[in-house]
Amino acid sequence: MNELIEFLITNLKLIFFIVKKYLILYVKIRKMKAVNYSELRQNLKENLDAVTDNEEFLIVHRPKGKSIVMMSLAEYNAMQETLHLAKSKTNRQRLESAIDIINAKSNLVKRNLTE
Repeated sequence: MNELIEFLITNLKLIFFIVKKYLILYVKIRKMKAVNYSELRQNLKENLDAVTDNEEFLIVHRPKGKSIVMMSLAEYNAMQETLHLAKSKTNRQRLESAIDIINAKSNLVKRNLTE
């Protein structure tokens, strides 16, 4: 039990970061459009456009509980990158430090954007 508490305290920022990402994902999922396989085929272009253009997820219901979720490649890549960045303890700590600096608004360098 003490190990669990120590782990949670040590990784609290990471836990909040991951929970925030998945809450955003949950909100997107709640707004998901759902179709059956026949509807997907009949309106394939419109469904694929909705997934790619509107960054929506699409649930495709299939028989025997074998439903799937469709998402754009950009959304999938973003999820994979987030998981990859959070894997390494060193990288997680670096990201947490950067987030702390941004939230504290300290050590920020103001630069003009050039064309």
